[in-house]
Amino acid sequence: MIHRILCPTNFTSVDNNAITYACHLAKEAGAKLTILHVQKGEGILVGDADPVHSVDEVESQLREECKKLSSLHRIDCTCEVEPPIQNFNEWVAHRSNFFDLLVMGSSGAETVDQVLFGSDAFKVIQKVHIPVMVIPEEFSYKPITRIVYAYDYKSKKLPPIEQLQAFASLFDTQVCFLTIVKKYSDEVEDEMDHLFSAIEAQWKDSHKLTFDYVYYPDVVESLNHFYQLWSDNDLMVLSARHHSFIYESFQKSVLKEITRMALYPVLVIQE
Repeated sequence: MIHRILCPTNFTSVDNNAITYACHLAKEAGAKLTILHVQKGEGILVGDADPVHSVDEVESQLREECKKLSSLHRIDCTCEVEPPIQNFNEWVAHRSNFFDLLVMGSSGAETVDQVLFGSDAFKVIQKVHIPVMVIPEEFSYKPITRIVYAYDYKSKKLPPIEQLQAFASLFDTQVCFLTIVKKYSDEVEDEMDHLFSAIEAQWKDSHKLTFDYVYYPDVVESLNHFYQLWSDNDLMVLSARHHSFIYESFQKSVLKEITRMALYPVLVIQE
């Protein structure tokens, strides 16, 4: 279950959009939202306020923002402000150990100045041990009614059914299990059908499941195409298995590209 949500911010439009999304999630899940800011060492601008420098000043401004968000969304919203820290990713990973979900904004940026709160989401995903939801800059929240879980059937391993089922039950969503196949064969189809049957047998509400697969040489492009093909898709879910051959060969490149360029929310489940 999701009881505590962490959302880092550097007060950019990307982060503000992720915070708004996190507020809606917190309300749906009945969870507490914590907004985390790590100072860079120079003055920053919080909303329309004047530039401030000290941790206490920033925390005071952010606390006021939390009060507004709490009132607007009817949630429990608090904040944490930390002094300049050498490795932001390590700190987020450390703090995330006390939360159930991490929500980050992504602009798909590739420049050094933008990478901290843009495509750097992938670096954070590599370090944390809780689910991470990446929200594109211009994506507006809408209720999650259907999620697409994309996976590599060649791993010969069942998806993280317990985690997926818990998340789907929380939002009462339908789930589509999607696998990408580069080349069709009768053997491949038999293997996938067997895997689909195994998933269905372990899923409590199997009537909410669908299974699909697409044949395409480029994994990332095919995922984007499938997601955008159906207007009722609200969330793409991927899994990360650290320190494994499958993660290095398939998931690493896919996770990196999807979290950088996707125009829709992506939830990465840690296995």
